This record gives sequence, structure tokens and C-alpha cells, in this order.
Amino acid sequence: MKSHLLLFCFSFFVLACSNSNTEQHAVSADTTVQISALPLSVPVDTVKQVVVKVDTTVVKPKANSVKKQIQKRAGEMVSDAKLNGEPILMQEEILPQTLSENPDMIKELVKSHYLNQERNFPRSIADNFEKGASTERIHYPRLNYIVEVFKDRYATKPYKTLGYSARKENDSIIVE
Repeated sequence: MKSHLLLFCFSFFVLACSNSNTEQHAVSADTTVQISALPLSVPVDTVKQVVVKVDTTVVKPKANSVKKQIQKRAGEMVSDAKLNGEPILMQEEILPQTLSENPDMIKELVKSHYLNQERNFPRSIADNFEKGASTERIHYPRLNYIVEVFKDRYATKPYKTLGYSARKENDSIIVE
């Protein structure tokens, strides 16, 4: 009985090993890819039996062409240094033709920037204790601007640099 059991285990082991090898071979055989050649269709003149050549020239791009990069433009906000006279840098992209047709365009941009910065201007509160009222006052400083004007978004150097000063006087913004 022991010999039958030992023989059964040995045959089972041999059988298991032989099945795994065939499975491995079967898997590797299945993973091979067969490549079939596709027929090449070339026009043929059947009367003269001459092959007509197909134009296979490839157009190559120019070797010296430089890829343009989009430039990032800087814009500064109001800070303590800017409130004390340091110029604020503005970089704008305006075509020269557009600027010549609208010479006040830059002044309007500076004016708009000045008004947008109002929330950053110094404030004070005046209290009237007798009436129980207080009022907030905004102190409008004089801000200096340097505006660099670029031809387009790829230009690395400005074609025009202008300096302006903006202030508020009698409820109107003055840009000089």
C-alpha cells in the first residue's frame, strides 16, 4: 500500500511538471505575433507593362527656423515702497499702429490701474464722538509708473518705455 501511494505521488509530480512545461510553451507560442506583408499598390500601365513611379519626396522643415516662445509679462501691485515713490512696472502688448492711432491709450491704462489699486491705499478713520459717527477717509497718493510696451506676446524687448505719474485731485484722476 505504501508503494502504491508513493508511486501515485511520484506519477502525479511528473504529470504536474510536464503539464506546466506544455502550458509555458503554449503561452509563449500564443504570444508570438505573425506579421503578414501587405500588398503594395503601385499604378501599373498594363499595355506597356511599365511601372509608374510614385513621388516620395519629403519636405523637410528649415534647419535655421527658431521657435518663438510666449513671454510672460510682469505687473506690480501697490506696496509700501511704491507708495513712497518707487515706480510701478506695467508691461503691455500693443501694436505700434494701434498706439499711434490711440495716443491716450497708455494714459487710460495707467488711470485704470490707479483706480483698481484704491483698495490698497492708506485709510484713516475720523471719529465724531459727540454725534457718535465716524467716517473713513482714503488717502490717494501719487504713484509713479514705468510702462513697457511690447509689439506682441513673443517680443522680448519693449519697443517703447514710458514714464507716468498718477494722482487724484478734486475727484478726478490726473495722469501726467
